[in-house]
Amino acid sequence: SMDVSHFPKFIRDRIKDKGLGDLVKESIELLTMGGVTPCGSCKKRQEVLNDLLRFKAEIRKNDDEEE
Repeated sequence: SMDVSHFPKFIRDRIKDKGLGDLVKESIELLTMGGVTPCGSCKKRQEVLNDLLRFKAEIRKNDDEEE
């Protein structure tokens, strides 16, 4: 897993507890404006990428102070 606690809060909140496959899926949906329907291979790719890289955020004391 990749620690994203040093990322800006707005990015950290968006990607924490997700994996690389989730980000690829969301990117494809955004770029195609929902025009691509995920198939079985797409879902398998998402699972494999999520297994390879997961994002986690450690709790930091000054989270409320960042914007």
